Amino acid sequence: QAALVLAGAPAATRADVLLLACGQPGELDAWTAWLQHGSSPALLLAAEGCESACAALLRRAPAGGETLPLAALPTWREDARLRAAIERLLPPWKAAGAQRLWVVWEERAHARLVESMRLLAAEVAQAARDSEELGTRPTGVRQLVVREEREAGQAARRQAMAALLARVRERQAGGDARLRELHGVDAAGASSPEPHELPERFRIEQPVHEPQAGLAGAASGAAMGAAVDLMTGGLTLGAASALGALVGGGAALVAAAWKNRGAQAPGQSTVALSDEMLQALARAVLLRYLDVAHRGRAAAEPDLWRTKVDAAVGAEQQALQALWPRLRVEGSEADATAALAGLLERLGLRVLGELGGAV
Repeated sequence: QAALVLAGAPAATRADVLLLACGQPGELDAWTAWLQHGSSPALLLAAEGCESACAALLRRAPAGGETLPLAALPTWREDARLRAAIERLLPPWKAAGAQRLWVVWEERAHARLVESMRLLAAEVAQAARDSEELGTRPTGVRQLVVREEREAGQAARRQAMAALLARVRERQAGGDARLRELHGVDAAGASSPEPHELPERFRIEQPVHEPQAGLAGAASGAAMGAAVDLMTGGLTLGAASALGALVGGGAALVAAAWKNRGAQAPGQSTVALSDEMLQALARAVLLRYLDVAHRGRAAAEPDLWRTKVDAAVGAEQQALQALWPRLRVEGSEADATAALAGLLERLGLRVLGELGGAV
């Protein structure tokens, strides 16, 4: 004997509980005769505007039942309310069997959440490691004073930034398709979520032309030495100027060499997403998850969602900031990605709880 029958089942089917979803009052007409002459209690899931009609129909049904507003089930997290309502209508001797079903139901929901956050964390991790080569010379005096060199460098940076953002959007499209698949959302009828713009504050790493850096430093050092000469009463560029040039040029040369040594891609000029952009990307993936989790259940509330997500991510800003460097370092990215997935899972559950209330 079936424990539960969904809308659309033949009238001859026997069940412990009949589950009906009402989108508008007129849809109940087809079920009136069955409910009035049937022996199974009914759980009516009522959309906004259907609650009164559903309650009236149940009053005429000999087996009775309950009405549960669809608004009380905005995401999978609130399915506990649905399970509790079904269990109240089941015969007591079937409670143990229902509990076994509920365990499987919850395990699948949790597995779907974990997989969703794993996908989204991997997407953010790929963005953190992604970079685009500029193909320009190391930064030197020519790039600062020659107009053609300067404009070429600026054009190369704009092109690299556009390529990075295009790959971000490509990964987002693939991630959204996988999220819809996991949550059983029909791709044909699903509209794309509202795009989430990232602040265009990129990390630009360019090696410094060391000889030119030393030359420029020597010039500034000489100027510093001249100031020392004047302060001590000297009338010419004397020993202080020579010392200043030596110190200035040497310091600039050492600084340039150290900068080149510490670059993410030594010897290459690259553009990558900054920590601020990755923080915004973390907010964006959570908003996209909320969009998919609410599809087919509740109307989108992007402004409210954004407020909740911003607050949740802001509360974990320190933890996120500690993850971005680890995601960029080869050898530690796997552990960092797993940590990010766990953090996104906690943030997602926090926001869902604030939106859906106690269950």
